[in-house]
Amino acid sequence: MIRSMMKSGLLSILAIFSLFIFSCSSGDKNETTDENTTADEDQTVTDEAVDETNDSDLSDEVLTESDETVDETADETVDETADEDIDEVEDEDTFVPYDPRVAPALCGVEEYQWLKQEELPMGTGLGFILESEELLTDLEGAAARKKVALTTMMETNDEVKSRNIVRRPKYDVKVYRIRYQTQDKGELVDATGVVAMPDIDENITFPVISVLHGTVSGFNDLCAPSTDTSIEGEATGTAVLLASFGYIIAAPDYLGLKSFGGPSKELHPYLIAEPTAIAVLDMMRAARNLISLKGLKALPGDNAIIGGSQGGHAAAFTTRYQPYYAPEIVIKGASWGIPPTDLATHAQVALQNFVKASGNTALFLLTSNSWYTGDNANLSEVFVSPFDVNFPAAAVNESCEMDEAVDGMDSLDDLYSAEILAEAAVEPFLVNMPPWDCYVAHNTLPTTQLPRLDNIPALMVLGELDDLVDPGIETASFETLCAQGYQINYKKCQGAGHVDGWAWSLEEQFDWVDARIANVPMTDYCVVKEPIRCANTPDGE
Repeated sequence: MIRSMMKSGLLSILAIFSLFIFSCSSGDKNETTDENTTADEDQTVTDEAVDETNDSDLSDEVLTESDETVDETADETVDETADEDIDEVEDEDTFVPYDPRVAPALCGVEEYQWLKQEELPMGTGLGFILESEELLTDLEGAAARKKVALTTMMETNDEVKSRNIVRRPKYDVKVYRIRYQTQDKGELVDATGVVAMPDIDENITFPVISVLHGTVSGFNDLCAPSTDTSIEGEATGTAVLLASFGYIIAAPDYLGLKSFGGPSKELHPYLIAEPTAIAVLDMMRAARNLISLKGLKALPGDNAIIGGSQGGHAAAFTTRYQPYYAPEIVIKGASWGIPPTDLATHAQVALQNFVKASGNTALFLLTSNSWYTGDNANLSEVFVSPFDVNFPAAAVNESCEMDEAVDGMDSLDDLYSAEILAEAAVEPFLVNMPPWDCYVAHNTLPTTQLPRLDNIPALMVLGELDDLVDPGIETASFETLCAQGYQINYKKCQGAGHVDGWAWSLEEQFDWVDARIANVPMTDYCVVKEPIRCANTPDGE
């Protein structure tokens, strides 16, 4: 039920990080030896200082007018009542709209406050570089990140050639693995990731693209994408190739997936919006800080996001949280690849039918319970024995093979409790099972309690034959989000399954991002279109 797909190196660019399906290579971590880059008081503060409005209280006026920032030329069918859930009780003096900068805790979580950048002491800033390690510095690695080697790979490898990728490397590349400062539920934590940029001798500004990976095969540090620091590593190889096209690539591992530094204190929060968005936004800050700290010539320009599956969900929620958490960061566009934006409907279907998403729904329930409560005791409410015990153990197993925990399962009631299976048919979904209903609703984009303030354009990419993230569910979500004021372009790749739906449109996604960075006006947004043969569909498909 929980499927595994193993990919490696530069060839995995065709299905970056394997997206929503598991793809973590196990093995020993590479040791970090760059002690000279350990955090100290010489850390350079990012050129874009945090806006002083970052932690100011939202006025009711701002919250209730969150859709007024949408382009006035938007389709007249856009629902002008998109934020009525905020306005409907506006006459009540006691009504306070949800504002995570004031009180972010939801779903029964103990109260906490986000740490404020300006209140943190020197050396603990959000996005602060704690450690960095330049990768591929030996003779073999240095040769592999050269423009000529990358071009040769693209022009001679049969699989790459079959994908009809038009872009070609323009630059040699530098690549670093970093450990940076972020926060989780009001506490300082650290996270890791890979940053790659053109290796040049004169100052040139490049777009900063955050590449957000999909589900890995275990939810502990050993399964972090940046653990493999060779050119064959998914994070490293992908970042190098994309950077050679003329981008600064920031590829975060997310919380709970650290490739070096001390061990993570909590399980990876899978499909949990807040900790993921915060880690991504602080990685954007960290990429800029790294470039300043190292005195690199590739200068950071505007930001965009490209993510697939879990990464598509992350991309959508990162833009949602950006005005609250990092208003100084300019994000010109976000490509949501095969994203489970309507997590609730996917979960409801997965608890009524034995489908691929039944396993991923279990992962969400496992990690949401962990993140919101910090306790596995409640898992007996949703899982039958022994999976209420075995499933958490499998998540942190060093083998990074969580699918082993469900070997032999062939029905929903092998894993799920009778209670949650019965409640899955009740409307609203899980209404009689708090706080599980809250976990699902708040991490579902159309129903999240976080009022929308951003006006960041989006591209939704779907696979026509996707049997994990149902394209019908996501098309309905697309229409709902457009009615709520989003401006989203729509693309469905003909004949594509889950991973393929994202990989087969990679070039088109970068073309779309390039256009947003260049301030080219969007057209045909909020229009559902028929499936098309996407640009990177392999020959013969």
